[in-house]
Amino acid sequence: MPIQSILLSDLINAFLLMVAIVGIFLTYHQIRMNHKIQRATFFKDLYRGFFSDQDIRKIYYQIEYGKFTYGRDFHGTEDEQCLDRLLTFADLVCDLYDQGIITEHEMNFFKYEFKRIYQDKYIKSYLIFLKNFYQQIGTGTEPFFSFVSYCKKQFR
Repeated sequence: MPIQSILLSDLINAFLLMVAIVGIFLTYHQIRMNHKIQRATFFKDLYRGFFSDQDIRKIYYQIEYGKFTYGRDFHGTEDEQCLDRLLTFADLVCDLYDQGIITEHEMNFFKYEFKRIYQDKYIKSYLIFLKNFYQQIGTGTEPFFSFVSYCKKQFR
């Protein structure tokens, strides 16, 4: 009878081990699914931030349709505030990409818009002005560094 009790206890232990392994696998799978859902929600909110913010869209469409201009009377205007908001958002997205928080695939959703912004001659003039201004006041930083760096690499 001791042999039967050893076999029965071994069977029970094996069964409990299998249950534990299945439980660990299911927990791991659930954690991965939750992570994917959180990433998708994060990206959706990020994407929505660009495409639903009225100030960003207003200035972006001026750039897109060649109606944006930059000159001496630009500073202190509502358009300057909208442009700074647009460039700050683009800079944030590019910084998240640099940190590996968003992927190349996710960056592709912004690539067209970033190219249109970066290649606009008036945007380039504004960025040059800001770079000089930052140097004059001695910030030790460059304006919208992540955005400019990303665009220089992507859109030579």
